[in-house]
Amino acid sequence: MRNSFPPPRLPAPQSSEWEWQLDARCRTESISIFYPPRGVRGAALRRIENAAKLHCATCPVVDRCRSFALENFEPYGIWGGLTASERFELLVRPPDNPSIGIENASRRRPAGLRLSPDLAPPGRRHAVSFC
Repeated sequence: MRNSFPPPRLPAPQSSEWEWQLDARCRTESISIFYPPRGVRGAALRRIENAAKLHCATCPVVDRCRSFALENFEPYGIWGGLTASERFELLVRPPDNPSIGIENASRRRPAGLRLSPDLAPPGRRHAVSFC
């Protein structure tokens, strides 16, 4: 028996949702700056993340990039000057004092946060899970 329901209608493409990326400073940079290689930890990881954040600091679309990553729960890489852990912290635990701002997100660590390479899809660095 055939299904009598019409197929679902997909939304039309909206270039306005992605157009801001054309002005992003990271567009011409190596992806490894914004998605550190698997296995990099400690001081080496912080150096890579800080280099990416320096690019983000002078990017004309940093606010839109950050908003996009937060709105879409982007779990990987540095977006809008925030690491995946920092974005997770903002989503799970909004700051008690809104005047603190996102620049201090890395100082607030939610209890039970773990970055697990076992949960990451192929080609991705890590996934966020709870202990």
